[in-house]
Amino acid sequence: MILSSDGHMLFHLASQLYPMYTGLWIFCAWLCCSLQKAKFDKTLLAVGCVMLTNPAVSYALKHLLHQPRPCSPDPGMPSAHAFWAAGLSAALFLAAHSQCSRSLSASTTKLAALRLYAYAACFTTPLVAAERIYSREHTIAQVAVGLPLGALYTLLVWGPIKWLSDTIACTLDSIVSRMAKDKGRKAM
Repeated sequence: MILSSDGHMLFHLASQLYPMYTGLWIFCAWLCCSLQKAKFDKTLLAVGCVMLTNPAVSYALKHLLHQPRPCSPDPGMPSAHAFWAAGLSAALFLAAHSQCSRSLSASTTKLAALRLYAYAACFTTPLVAAERIYSREHTIAQVAVGLPLGALYTLLVWGPIKWLSDTIACTLDSIVSRMAKDKGRKAM
């Protein structure tokens, strides 16, 4: 892929890679961090779960509304990329707020990293939205609907998903600690 003089190819590549596998990448990062520390990060798991469920909702809405894209008959309302980008920004801000409310147990480095990721996501969200319009993949209306719907979806599901991720992390922590105790007993 050769970068054109106007930078369109760079925006297109960023638009394709940024939201498509975000949930999977975050979930894998959670798993790797958890295995290294032997402690499961509840906040990162919640963000990953929100971003894993995000595509199902955006595609369901897309097929329910069935408004065609500007240059093809495929459904385009709402823009899934805009939905994902706004959802990720909202999830990262909620994660940072969640860590801030648990400030006694949260490390300053982790909170600073979450805030940095949230600001970066907010900076790239309009770029993704603009690229979807510029490439004529979506109309302005499709992107304009996708952005608030993605943020709204994240706000609505954050509480239940945060509770679920806390439950999963606590369960996994207890399983790992029992396995470690059993391993210690066998070694004696």
